[in-house]
Amino acid sequence: MLGRKSLPIESTIGRRSKQGTTSTVTSLTIDHPKLTSHNSTEMKSKSVNHTDYSSVRKCRTHRDASKSKKHQCKVCDKQFAKAHYLKQHIRVHTGEKTYKCKVCEKSYRQNSALTVHSRTHTGEKPFVCKVCGKSFDRSNTLTAHNRIHTAERPFKCNQCDQTFVTSSHLCRHKKQTHL
Repeated sequence: MLGRKSLPIESTIGRRSKQGTTSTVTSLTIDHPKLTSHNSTEMKSKSVNHTDYSSVRKCRTHRDASKSKKHQCKVCDKQFAKAHYLKQHIRVHTGEKTYKCKVCEKSYRQNSALTVHSRTHTGEKPFVCKVCGKSFDRSNTLTAHNRIHTAERPFKCNQCDQTFVTSSHLCRHKKQTHL
């Protein structure tokens, strides 16, 4: 492979404790063919600030997904970088829902979906807006809410240039206005 590089990037994981302190400094090595266009000295001198551990996880997921996808679904030919992604995907075809709610018996294909669902019973809202303090049961709902404070509207209609806070609002707009 032409000029593939591994670059260490120092990142500060910004988890706040109840005392208001941040914790942990970790190191992550990025191994990606597109990094050959970057000056490695420049990249090493920059640090990447992550707001939570999911940023590091997302970075690793991106890195793994960019590798060859060698696990293929025999039903629809979709390919996956990891065997467990294929295993999760196959449940779409089989209809298997192995994760069952102990309160209402509702079933899900993925444990993460059950975790989100269980919050409807417990009332847990672990995602809190740092600006106004409002709590949410899903991280994506908090992300959309934060756009109220920043006035960010990243989803733009390609037919009338109107902008929206979420992709679902854009889809609804297209159906109601342009169809």
